[in-house]
Amino acid sequence: MIKKNGFTLAEALTALAIIGVVATICLPQVVTNTSEKQSVVAFKKAINTLSEAGEWCKQLEGFDYASLDDTNTLEALLRKRTAIDNISTITIQENNKDIKTTTITFKDGTTLYYKPSDTIKSDSANPAEIDEDGLPKGFQAILDINGKRGPNLISNCNGTKTGDSTGLTNDGSCTTSNLIIQDKYLIRFRGTKVVPDNNAGRWVLVN
Repeated sequence: MIKKNGFTLAEALTALAIIGVVATICLPQVVTNTSEKQSVVAFKKAINTLSEAGEWCKQLEGFDYASLDDTNTLEALLRKRTAIDNISTITIQENNKDIKTTTITFKDGTTLYYKPSDTIKSDSANPAEIDEDGLPKGFQAILDINGKRGPNLISNCNGTKTGDSTGLTNDGSCTTSNLIIQDKYLIRFRGTKVVPDNNAGRWVLVN
């Protein structure tokens, strides 16, 4: 009598079922970790690119993020030193006022959201504010590392998933348990530098 090696149909089905259960449990975590790593890499790259643009423009053109005016705008600076794909401006209602918001989309898909009215602080009647560290206080913007794709949430250290709220400048101290890495980051343009503007961004930049 010849003995045949192999699995029975029942054994094969049982093995496939076990693999399916393990994959169901592990796959979401793998996808989340991959997405977070991509977000971190893209954020660091964008911060470096924007800071280099400010440095070069100061050296070659004589103005930076702290000396913007009606001619030397943020849009003009970034057009000179970065690869821009599209620029659009919309008007939103804020405190019963019409506020213009500009969206700059770069070639790599990274998108910047800012209010043009916040950027011009360098005229004689409205000089740039200087912070305690001696650098211009600057202006805040939102950096979205993947453009229109989701989840369109702000990274923070509050342990919550939140939308386009800009009230997260003083979010909680970061720990591995409360850090929420998403696709949007609060940033601040200060002189020639661009820096994170909440604790989540600062944590991501140095880790």
